[in-house]
Amino acid sequence: MSFGTTAKLALAGLALALGGCKSVATMHDPYPHDYRLRHPIVVGPQGAYVASQCGQWPEDLGVAPGNTGALNRPHWNHGCATQHNLAAIVANPNDLLHPRAEGPSDAARRQTVLGRYRRGESPGPHTVHTPIQPLTDIKSAVRGGG
Repeated sequence: MSFGTTAKLALAGLALALGGCKSVATMHDPYPHDYRLRHPIVVGPQGAYVASQCGQWPEDLGVAPGNTGALNRPHWNHGCATQHNLAAIVANPNDLLHPRAEGPSDAARRQTVLGRYRRGESPGPHTVHTPIQPLTDIKSAVRGGG
């Protein structure tokens, strides 16, 4: 390994250490055998359901003497609220299983867009744009023009 490569790796390690990353090996959790833990959102005929309830906090998340908050690990039931919210807002639970079929194209809109493009106009919707004046002196702009 060349000196340049060694120096780059040392700088990268220093940046990671200053950013709070530990130099120990990354911990990986084992694959759960319980299906409710593997598939937290279950899609059924009546809707999407979450297999467990949130709100169990056996450990303190804050950084204080005697707790594990300084280890920067995910909390005990990480993602539970996100899973509940996703299950609550999905209009059609089958969208979680497979995509919907495409609808028919809008031929009239396509013709409008292509016509504007051919005339050299913006193909998007027409909006009123306020011209932006370039700043020639940033100090006067910050002071309010004076």
